[in-house]
Amino acid sequence: MHALTATFAPASNQRDADRRVLRLETQLTREDARQGALVHNLSKTGMLVSADSAMTVGEKFEIALPDGETYAAEIVWADEGLFGCRFKTPLSQSVLSAALLRSDPTPTAAPAKPEPLIQLERLRQYWISEASDLASGALATEKLPLATRAWTILGLACAAWVVVTAGACLIG
Repeated sequence: MHALTATFAPASNQRDADRRVLRLETQLTREDARQGALVHNLSKTGMLVSADSAMTVGEKFEIALPDGETYAAEIVWADEGLFGCRFKTPLSQSVLSAALLRSDPTPTAAPAKPEPLIQLERLRQYWISEASDLASGALATEKLPLATRAWTILGLACAAWVVVTAGACLIG
């Protein structure tokens, strides 16, 4: 069994808030431009979003939620079209409930994995391959040039003889 874990910020940032998994199509506004977005999970302090165009860590935007209000948020991490966001001020329970009630209860395509799950699976596989490469030493198999190896061996051999000779002189 494999576990996918990551730490994106200090533990004191309320990341352990209850998350509601949902599928909520909405609009976000950034730099006076509106674009479509899909909210995948939502908590009082943040959300997981995929958007029509790339966004960067630290970018601030406003997102429209089902209660008719817009809420300020900031991107705290980004990976392949998924964006972890933190709200400027925590959401109320009524806003969370409204979002859950307005979210799409049925997936768009039942047999296929939703795109964020595919991306998360690809990230998990990458992390597993990196960990196994580190464990097996596969990343360190690149050999030094022959001349460098020869000089290193010669230098170490000379150093060993110096140690042996110095020890013999001290004893005798």
